[in-house]
Amino acid sequence: MSRQQGSGVLSMVVVVLLLGTALLNATRQQLASALTLVAHERQHIIDFYAAQAALAWGSKLSWPASHGWQCQTEPQQQWRACLHRVEPARGLLRGEHRGSALPALALWQWVQADPDEPGVRPLAHGWIDFCPLARLAECAPDAR
Repeated sequence: MSRQQGSGVLSMVVVVLLLGTALLNATRQQLASALTLVAHERQHIIDFYAAQAALAWGSKLSWPASHGWQCQTEPQQQWRACLHRVEPARGLLRGEHRGSALPALALWQWVQADPDEPGVRPLAHGWIDFCPLARLAECAPDAR
């Protein structure tokens, strides 16, 4: 009788160990998935604030008065600012960060050119996180 009880206890121990192993494996997979998600979120936040910095930097640059896209880069910070003049005194400024393996995150700001100052002045409530131009082809500075 005690031999049967011993094998029953041993079977229960094996079942508990198998269940524990399965639970630990599932928890490890969930943690790995969460860490990947956190890493992507962290990179997105870095790119977002770097794109905002590129916009601020771009608003201080001197821009020619010609129409179409004009871009300037800051290699050390990996910023790129591009200005698309839609009118002589009004344009769309695009700031992006090109420092990660992910596609460049771009932010947009409607700006006004001030003839007395070399840079452009951001318009109130003009910040956008998507391209506001009607045609998508107009949104890419590199597509000419």
